[in-house]
Order: sequence, then structure tokens, then C-alpha cells
Amino acid sequence: MPNENINTQYANQQEDEINLLDIFIVLLKHKKLIISITGIAAILSIIISLILPPVYEAKTSIMPPLGISRSSSMSAAAAALGLGAIAKNPSDVYVDLLKSNFVVDNIIKEFNLTKLYKAKNIDIARKDVLKHLDAKADLKTGIITIGYKDKDPKRAAEIANAFVDQLRYLNNHLAVTKAAVEKRFFQKELKKAYKKLLEAEKNAESFQKKTGVIELKPQAQASINTIANLKAQIAAQEAKLAAMSTYATPQNPDYKKTEASIASLEAELSALESNAKSSALPSIKKVPEVYGKYINIQTELGFRKAVYSMLLKLYQQASIQEAKGAPLIQVIDKATPPHLRISPKRTLIVVVSTLAAFFISIFIAFIKEAIERMSQNEEDRKRLELIKKYASFGKKA
Repeated sequence: MPNENINTQYANQQEDEINLLDIFIVLLKHKKLIISITGIAAILSIIISLILPPVYEAKTSIMPPLGISRSSSMSAAAAALGLGAIAKNPSDVYVDLLKSNFVVDNIIKEFNLTKLYKAKNIDIARKDVLKHLDAKADLKTGIITIGYKDKDPKRAAEIANAFVDQLRYLNNHLAVTKAAVEKRFFQKELKKAYKKLLEAEKNAESFQKKTGVIELKPQAQASINTIANLKAQIAAQEAKLAAMSTYATPQNPDYKKTEASIASLEAELSALESNAKSSALPSIKKVPEVYGKYINIQTELGFRKAVYSMLLKLYQQASIQEAKGAPLIQVIDKATPPHLRISPKRTLIVVVSTLAAFFISIFIAFIKEAIERMSQNEEDRKRLELIKKYASFGKKA
């Protein structure tokens, strides 16, 4: 038994050696074919790599405004421009703005890229520009790197820097526009609120002249003030939402946040008004008519005062924001004409092409060898003839 195992192992080893020798024989037999294909591929890859025009990439890096949140004006601007879902961080918003039609179209016009890229229309030109543009934000630092590829290193640097200039312009334009819109809106609402406040004061003064001063208990007065303040907060938030709807969509995070705030305040007001037991304010049905009217007048007056005060704050905030302008975008490294090309990578092209041709030539050599061996066998030769017959077009099988 041990001798049989040894013989079997020796036979298997001998068979493996024979197979390896057969492979080596096939390679040597078709060495001219392998060398020819590999050599031609190497020469062609060298020629092609030398013919391909060099491409350079100029890069600039910027720091977006610090301390802005996802619900900033830039997030609102991104949503207003139809750039899709709000990005995860402010830097992503600026990257999206860099790729917006507003910025890209201005770049195309400034450098006449439609003609340079031989684009038939503006849509194709935009796609070409975005292919050459590489804008990305670092997740940790928030720094944005803007790279642009071009055959001319000087033009690549100019276009990269132009993207920064266009982003700054868009940033300033959107921020000032948003603040100006809010300021005008709150100014109109403030005038309306002031007129209604004057009317409420006149009504309160007229009522006191007719009936005399009515004193309310501290708890009742506090309850009136609470209700009036809640109603005023709701009115102010509704005004803010109306102003926001002029430049933002319902999907905007600020818009949703304001809607949620209004819903919360309305629920709180409803609970306060309906819960008579816990409220210090007596039910109007259970008090004299004069007392009830006085409570309504005082509630309205408190409401109008609170509304006017809140709208005044919103107007002042919008005015300050308009005066401040947009947050500053800082350039860390300005783009300069690069000296080293990024493509074509000639060595890589030659090596990969040569290796690919070498393995393909080996594959062809084994196929050729297999066909030769089959042609020597009568049955295989008949099969090959049938394959040729059925593979030919225009002939009946």
C-alpha cells in the first residue's frame, strides 16, 4: 500500500510537470505571435500617449463663513435655487452653489467656453464645465477645494479663481436680497400693527371714560397678559413665515421650524383658553357685561402692544442683517498656473497596454493551438466544418 501511494503521487507530479511543459511549449511555438502583438501594442501605446494633449489642474481652497448652521440663509438660498435637499453641512451648500446654473453660466460667458468646448448649446456647455470642475469639501475642517482641469495651465488657474469670485457674488446677492425682502415685508406689517395698536389704545381710553377705571386682580391681569403675549407670538411667527415664503420653499428647514413653532404656540393658547379651572381669568359668562367687555379690550390692547414690539424686533434684525451683508468667504490658497500635468499618465498607459496585449496574445496563442489540435482529429475537424457552415451568413444550413 505505501508503494502504491508513492507511485500515485509520483505519477500526479509527473503529469503536472508534463502540463507545465506543454504550456511552455505552446508559448515558445507561438512566440512570434506573442512578441508581435505585445510589441505593436507597446509601440502604439507610446505613440498615443505622446499624441494625447497634456491636461493641467489648477486648485484654489476657500474657507466658508464660520458659525453658520444648516438653517442659515445660504441653506435657504440653496433650496430657493432648486438645488435639491439641504446639505449635511454649510460647506456642502457652498459646493452645490458652485455647481449651480447661475455660477456655471457666468463662467461660460466670461471665458467663452461654449466656443472652446465646441458645445452646440448652453446645456452641453454646462456639462462640459462640470466635467472639468472638481469641487469638494473636507468633512472635518469644512475647507472647500476647487480644482479646474484645462489644456492651458494659465486658463485653468483663471477659471478656478473665477469660480471663487462668482461664488462670492452669489453669496452677497442672495444674502442682501433675503434681508432686503424681510426688511420691506416687516416694515409694511409694522405700519399695519401700529395703526391697530392706536385703535386698541383709543378703544381702551374711550371705554374708561365711559365706565371709569376697572381694577383687575393681579392673577386676572397676568392671565390676560399671557394670552395676549401668546397671540402676539403666533402673529409674529405667521408674519415671519409669510416673509420667508417669498424666497424659500416649504421644504426649507427654517420654514418647517417656523411652522412647528406656530403649531406649538397655538396648542398652548388653546389649552390656556379652554382650561377654565386652571386659569385665573374668570369666564365672561359669569361676570357682568361691562367687566367682560373690559377684559376683551385689555386683552386686545395687550395683544396689539406685543405684536408691535415683536414686529419691531424682526424689522430691526432684518435691517442689521442687510447692513452687515453676507458672511465673508476667505481664500486660503489662490489658484496659480500648475507646472505638472495630471494627464495623460504616459508610463501607466504604456505599462497597462503592454501587459494587456501580452495576456491577450497568450490567450490567442492557446486558442490557435487548440484549433490546430482539433483540426488533426477527424471528429473535431467535422465539428469545426459544421461551425463554419452554420456561422456563415447568406447560406442555407
